[in-house]
Amino acid sequence: MHHSILLLSLGILASTAIGADPLPAPRPSPQERLNRVEEQMALLLEELRSIRRDLDAGAVSGSTAAEAPAMIPGCIAKTYVRTGGANITSAPPAKATPSDERAVTGDSFDAARHRSAVGYGDDRVTVLWEGFFLVTEKDTYEFIFGGRQGSVRVGGQIISSKEKSVRLELPPGYHPIQVMDYMMGMVKYPSPSLTVKRSGLDPIPLTPGSLWMAETVGK
Repeated sequence: MHHSILLLSLGILASTAIGADPLPAPRPSPQERLNRVEEQMALLLEELRSIRRDLDAGAVSGSTAAEAPAMIPGCIAKTYVRTGGANITSAPPAKATPSDERAVTGDSFDAARHRSAVGYGDDRVTVLWEGFFLVTEKDTYEFIFGGRQGSVRVGGQIISSKEKSVRLELPPGYHPIQVMDYMMGMVKYPSPSLTVKRSGLDPIPLTPGSLWMAETVGK
């Protein structure tokens, strides 16, 4: 009798144990949780580095000479012979074809000297020098005009004997500059000059030879 009751009791206990919920896993210690998080962060950082390497490689392989041409010192000088009633003191129309176009260096933006060099004698001419100003560090740059005639276009702004300077905040890169001078007959006022001053530094002169142009231009 007692033997039957004991077996029945054991059976009930066994069935209860089988149907019961398992005991919860012990909670990880703070150090274990920290170790897991650090492992996950290390994996994520490595994945970020891998993505960055892939992006950089794609940027290099996807670039072309047209997108990022090699740059060399100098600029392009365009000479326009102005006939009829054309106003030589203003820039020619955008679609106008220059009478002469060549890569130049040199130390001044002087239409009289350039006119003589390209063989236009006493013709009425307007000369445009087009190049790029190289910025290596983001900063505020002040462009200062000198001279009694001509003008300078930089950063979408025009400076001349009337508006002597302009201050521009420029990021690193090549920024277009256009200098205009003109010549008619033998009368010549001082040609335009251009200096640039960076915050806290002395101004430096800009010349055709200190500007930059694409290596393929003028070839």
